This record gives sequence, C-alpha cells and structure tokens, in this order.
Amino acid sequence: MIVVRECFDVMEARVIVSYLRAGGVDAQLIDGEMRRQLPVAGPAKIAVPDAQERRALALLEEADAGEAAVDEAAYYRPNDEGNAP
Repeated sequence: MIVVRECFDVMEARVIVSYLRAGGVDAQLIDGEMRRQLPVAGPAKIAVPDAQERRALALLEEADAGEAAVDEAAYYRPNDEGNAP
C-alpha cells in the first residue's frame, strides 16, 4: 500500500476514499476505525495498492482540476411521464 493523499479533515478523507473506490481503486483510510473512536492528531492518510497508484493519482488530479464530473444521466432519469423521480 502507498499513501496518495493526506487530509486533516476526516470527512474529506472519507469522501476521497469513496471517490477513488467509485473509480475502481481499492482505497483505504489508514487508521480509519481509530479516528471514529478517538481524536487522533495528524492527517488522515489515504492509501492504495501499489499497482493502483497511477490510477489513483490520475483520478485525484482530475478532481483537483475540477475535471471530475458526475454522469447526471446515471442518477437523474425521467420516469415515463418525462418527470424526474
């Protein structure tokens, strides 16, 4: 595993882990369980398998540049009457 990002905001770290997982990367929040139970000093670390480092860094670069977009059609489909659900 290799650390690809550090965040001082644990919620931000969890969002990033979810984003990477949605992109096919097996991201993990280091010490994630401990952070739920105790206030831990220092940044939350996001790690990925060595073989997925390039993919993870590419996804993070896209997100940082504002190029990551949600496919609205996948989440917002009209019903038979043409209205949103």
